[in-house]
Amino acid sequence: MSARSLGDTLFYLGRWTEAIEAYSQAIEAVETSRTWASSDARRQEILAAAIDVYDNMVQACISNGQLDKAFETVERSRAQRLVDLMASNDLYQGGDMPPEVQELLQQYEKLQRQIDAERQRHDSSNNRELSPSFRSRAAWQADNETIASLESEKHHVWEQIRRRDPVLAGQIQVSPAKIDSIQALIDRPTTAILSFYSTGKDTLIFILRQNQIDLQICRELGREILNDSILRQWLQPYLREHQKWQEECGAVLEELARQLQIDRLMAELDGIEELMIVPHFFLHQIPFAALPIGESQYLGDKFIIRYIPSCQIWEFCRNRPQLGDSLTYGTVEDATEDLAGAAFEGEQIARLYNIPDPYRLQGKGQATVKNYRELIEKVQVLHASHHAQSRIDRPLESVLKLADGNITLGELMTPGWRLPDLSDVFLSCCETGLGVTEITDDILTVATVLFCVPVPEALLAPSGK
Repeated sequence: MSARSLGDTLFYLGRWTEAIEAYSQAIEAVETSRTWASSDARRQEILAAAIDVYDNMVQACISNGQLDKAFETVERSRAQRLVDLMASNDLYQGGDMPPEVQELLQQYEKLQRQIDAERQRHDSSNNRELSPSFRSRAAWQADNETIASLESEKHHVWEQIRRRDPVLAGQIQVSPAKIDSIQALIDRPTTAILSFYSTGKDTLIFILRQNQIDLQICRELGREILNDSILRQWLQPYLREHQKWQEECGAVLEELARQLQIDRLMAELDGIEELMIVPHFFLHQIPFAALPIGESQYLGDKFIIRYIPSCQIWEFCRNRPQLGDSLTYGTVEDATEDLAGAAFEGEQIARLYNIPDPYRLQGKGQATVKNYRELIEKVQVLHASHHAQSRIDRPLESVLKLADGNITLGELMTPGWRLPDLSDVFLSCCETGLGVTEITDDILTVATVLFCVPVPEALLAPSGK
């Protein structure tokens, strides 16, 4: 608090170098106290309470001409829960878990089976008139009080498991990423990173190349204005008025492209062919490939586009050992037999990669939770084409929907899901990238959590289903 107050005073006076020094001390204090916390929730609270320190530090660095330090500050402020998970992803990887952890995992899985059974009863009695696609759409809350109670009990067990994590136990501290190490990951001069960051006042777009960093500022487009616009025009219509969302999404994306000044950004991307996009806050929900850049042309027409939660997570992924060239492939196809085109999609993938039938889980008879778990432990590449559902209010309850139950995001984050031989996951499933971020910009979705399983590359394939 002392360093923050000093930094604020120096910031007001425009003494940028001294303000940066004070804010650096404040950030070190925040991040040190964060390592003392024994729960994910408390870690998030500590970071959220200090987000203005990061904002002012970024602005002071920009005003002082230190774009590299501003970029590093942006990186260390975001996705820290995912960074923690990745730093500790070798825990119990060999399969040797303490008895108390095994017991907690059994409790967790038992509660999940109870939730699945209750959900099936609820769907059978109340949702016969609803289409499968509607029942799979993102939910604001649990289906009923029984499920909500079971979810709360399960979350309590999950927190106990997480407290045994070496990061939360204070055994591992994660060092912030440096700009030179991130630039070293850019292996082609035709690749650039677009890192978005919204302060209380403006939205910043850092453009990082192999040997260069630039900045575009969208003034008076602070996080409150931008988040409110995306919430009202994008997320709420998607959840509540899906037909209206479909009809108006083109106009909404056109307006967002104007707000982000994409036309001006294009002038900074001369010679670039691939974009690594790091969204911020509600921008995680936006399909950047569909942003218009001209008459009947979109960002995805001009660039190869990849999404990452943070550059530090990309660095973790790139530094993982590769599994070699001999990879075993598997598919999970149309688990509930109500998804048009999924079986055809699986068949084409199987032909392309010569996937034998034992490594294809097809329909209700095969695509069960047990079979999925057995398959994912045997293959290095998995293509999944089936329903998924995001939970807006409780991200840990977002699910991959299978024939006889669900695999939750929370399960994927437990020590029971350590898959060191898994190389690539292709999710051709709706909503696996949909989530609402808090002020700390920790986006928890099925797609982002698969980075932490560990899986060297977790790819989200956009789906029209």
